[in-house]
Amino acid sequence: MINIDKVPRGSCVIVKWEDTVTTAKWTNQDEFLLRRLELCATVGVLMGSDKKVVHIAHNLGSEDCDGTAIPRSNIVSVEVVKRARKTP
Repeated sequence: MINIDKVPRGSCVIVKWEDTVTTAKWTNQDEFLLRRLELCATVGVLMGSDKKVVHIAHNLGSEDCDGTAIPRSNIVSVEVVKRARKTP
């Protein structure tokens, strides 16, 4: 797996991660025990990260963005689609 800390900020990435699965209604216990984590893929621009979270923006405005904060512990893989150029 690519070390996300070595990917330049502003790079376009695909992050595969596991998310929780919940029920919206009462469920039979045997059926409930069959539930597994959901594998998700988030595509966007790497905005930054810290010890707990990686921030991926889906849309960028001049000052605003929308995106996903992914817990590092849930990340399965990271793929760089386009590496950002380092600024001098």
